[in-house]
Amino acid sequence: VRMADCEAKFIILRENYSYYGILREKLQWAGARIQYNNNHRN
Repeated sequence: VRMADCEAKFIILRENYSYYGILREKLQWAGARIQYNNNHRN
């Protein structure tokens, strides 16, 4: 039972990690766009 519990937690952690990875990529992409727009304006 404990082993299954560990596996379940690991799966949840992995899903959270992939979710945060996607979120971070989107934030970096948005940040790059904002910087590009600001540089373009000057």
